[in-house]
Amino acid sequence: MDKEDETPVSDIFLELASETRCEILEILSEKRHRSTEISKKIGASIQETHRNTARMTETGLLVKDSDGFFNLTDYGRIITSQISYFEFFRQNRKFFEEHTVGKIPQKFIQRIGSLKNCQIISNVTIVLERLKKLESSAQKELKIMVNQAWNEEGKAIVACVKNGVKVRGILGKDTIFPKELIESAEKNISKLDPNMIEQRIIESVPISVYISHKEAGVIFPNLKGEVDMNVLIVSEDPEFRLWCEDIFEEYWSQGGRFRYDKTHII
Repeated sequence: MDKEDETPVSDIFLELASETRCEILEILSEKRHRSTEISKKIGASIQETHRNTARMTETGLLVKDSDGFFNLTDYGRIITSQISYFEFFRQNRKFFEEHTVGKIPQKFIQRIGSLKNCQIISNVTIVLERLKKLESSAQKELKIMVNQAWNEEGKAIVACVKNGVKVRGILGKDTIFPKELIESAEKNISKLDPNMIEQRIIESVPISVYISHKEAGVIFPNLKGEVDMNVLIVSEDPEFRLWCEDIFEEYWSQGGRFRYDKTHII
């Protein structure tokens, strides 16, 4: 192993311990730029920009081509792709003092920066109204994975199916159903096209996910491991939606056939 390979991991964090350098990396992740262009975009002097680009070139994050453009190296691109991970937790530090990602598979935690461009909605009444809007806006397909259903959920699902929207749902053996929802399901599900609604059950739902064609929403568990219906994270950002799609499909592939069970009634 050569000397360069012995560079401590802490040196990577040292390079990222500058907002200016992080800005430069993110700008170059989109396309190559000359030093003067970088300087204008980050609002820094030519001297400061040169100092930082020179430093990152020396550490292997950047390379300057023969036309004077700076590009990310493959090493730099990999490092830059992780900035959103830390940015998401930094922006939502207070939220994660009261919530956890503990039961989510590690591969999704590593990609959690995909949720960065989001809106956080608080207050259970507003959250339920927002979920109702998300579900009712679905056009071709609605995907939901829930730890705790709510009274209007059954009506929203029935309305979707009647409007030609296919519904795929994931429930846990411990998922809680309000009595009104069970009664609505017993009354309406048998009347719906069975090809338009499909449900699977898993041992336990670690996170609630709602996905329409346009947007997606996530509800994380609190520190007790209970999905917190008081706070919804929602976005129309494609990366956000893809993260939700992938975690849904992960659990969908693990699920078994679901049947309504009165033991879930509260």
